[in-house]
Amino acid sequence: GAGDFYETTAMLVRAVVISLAMGVACVVFQKPLGALSLWLMNGDGLVADYFYARIWAMPAGILLFGIYGWFVGMQNATIPMTISIIVNSLHIVVGYWFVFSYDMGIVGIAYASVVSQWIGLALAVLLIFIFFRKTFRPVKFAEVLKLDAMRRFFSVNGDIIVRTFCNVGVYTFFTAASARMGNDAIL
Repeated sequence: GAGDFYETTAMLVRAVVISLAMGVACVVFQKPLGALSLWLMNGDGLVADYFYARIWAMPAGILLFGIYGWFVGMQNATIPMTISIIVNSLHIVVGYWFVFSYDMGIVGIAYASVVSQWIGLALAVLLIFIFFRKTFRPVKFAEVLKLDAMRRFFSVNGDIIVRTFCNVGVYTFFTAASARMGNDAIL
C-alpha cells in the first residue's frame, strides 16, 4: 500500500543520508585518517599517494553500498550485481588506460577507482529512477532521522557497515604490504 511505498522511500533516503555523511566525513577528515592509516600500515610515500587519490572514491563507494542494500531490500539483486560488474570492468579498463597510456602508476589505479565508483553511482541513481520512481512518496526529513528509525537501520545494517570497513582495511593492508616489498610491479 501507500504506507509501504512511504517506508521504502524513507529507507532509501535514510541510506543515502547516512552513506553520504560517512563518505563526506572520510574526505573531510582525510588528513588525520590518512596519517593514522599510514602509521598503522607503516606505509610509504607510494601508499600515501594511493590513499590520498583513492579517498575521493569513498563517498560514491559508500553510497553505492547503501543503494545496493536498498535494491536487495526491494527484491532486486540483479541491478546491484550488474552495476558491480560494470564498475569493476570500468575500473580495469580505466586503470589500464591511466597506468599505461598516461604513466600514472599506482595513482592511476586509485583514480580509476574514483572514476569507476562515481560512474557506478550515477548509473545506480539512473536505474533507481527508471525502475522504481513510481514507488517514491514524499517523506518528511525529520521522520527519516527519527531515533527509532535510525536504531532499526543500524541494527539491520550494522554488520554490513562493519564488513565494509573491514574490506577497506584489507585492501589498504595489501596495498601497504605490496608497497613495502619495494617492487612497483608487485604493487
